[in-house]
Amino acid sequence: MSFPLPDSVDALKDMIGREVTSLRAAVRRNAERPLGAPAGTDRASPVRSLAVLPPSAETGESSPCLCGSHEPGARGTCSILAAIPASSVLLEPLWNESGGIPDFRIVAGNRIRSADWLEEPDHQVGQRFLEARPGAADSGLLAALTDVVGTGKPLNGQVVDYTEQRLGRIHRTPLLYTAARCGEQLLVTWRPLQSTAEMMTIDAQFIASMGWGNWDLLSGKVTWSEGLSRILHADVRMPWSLEQLCDALLPDDLTAFAEFLTSVLAGEEPAWTRIRFVVLGEVRTLDLLGRPATGTDGRAWALNLVARDLTPQIRSRRRLAETERETDLLRRQTEAERRIADTLREAILPTHSEALAAVGLTVAASYRPAEPD
Repeated sequence: MSFPLPDSVDALKDMIGREVTSLRAAVRRNAERPLGAPAGTDRASPVRSLAVLPPSAETGESSPCLCGSHEPGARGTCSILAAIPASSVLLEPLWNESGGIPDFRIVAGNRIRSADWLEEPDHQVGQRFLEARPGAADSGLLAALTDVVGTGKPLNGQVVDYTEQRLGRIHRTPLLYTAARCGEQLLVTWRPLQSTAEMMTIDAQFIASMGWGNWDLLSGKVTWSEGLSRILHADVRMPWSLEQLCDALLPDDLTAFAEFLTSVLAGEEPAWTRIRFVVLGEVRTLDLLGRPATGTDGRAWALNLVARDLTPQIRSRRRLAETERETDLLRRQTEAERRIADTLREAILPTHSEALAAVGLTVAASYRPAEPD
């Protein structure tokens, strides 16, 4: 980034904008640069190339889902479960004589656990769904999956407080379920609504008055933690951009923040500074620790910040300093009053010395009102 450092908020925002524009232009040039190819070779688009791929020599034409075989090289829906980054199963509805679905059969699954006390889905292949997940009926999950089969409408993010008793202990975990029809079968995925580590991280941020944020300079996406949103009194779904952070700067800290951003975007890590922001008319003091996410070329393409709110501590120190000043003022006033009282007493009733007392002399005084003229 260029020097000298900006001397105004608008200049700082312009500097950030130039850096982001330059970064995106460089990445775009590298992404569009064609790979080395022999002269005269036509470079067909990936879409057109995929469209004319010949059928597989192993299977000839496309084959239906082979979920009954569960072979490592099987083709079909079951073969993609391993690529889904959440617990996943393929269910086959079990119809009764009245046309209802009292249960499902697990015909395929991956190896991702949603909780440490739950079995891996691929270990439950062949079991009935209620046998493998006995808590599905009481939680309303079975009814929701049945509706997906009947209506064809996918299940998008239904929260289930899944409860199950295992080995004499009752376990519960909130799970987020999605499901969709896949032919005559049902593809179901689920993941923890919020892991224990995530919940403890949120609590730790609250206790320590800390938070973190990520600014992706390429896409413009900004991600904040709940802790940082709480510190800056912003909605976690509407985090501030770097330009909005600049708008909230205390003017006296403009240069320090510009130096901080320059250091981080230049690849220096970790960079640290103490910055004051004006949030809803209130000055908040934050310790900022910044680290860049750099590419193979060494250029920063994202910015990670960890912030700690020092405002409560600074307020406490300010109140303590004010109390100390008030106490010192009262002490000085008390000493001054004591000196005045001693002076008045000495003037009205002088203190006799030990020498006078030794020879038997005493000093006394009495107050008599002045006689009228």
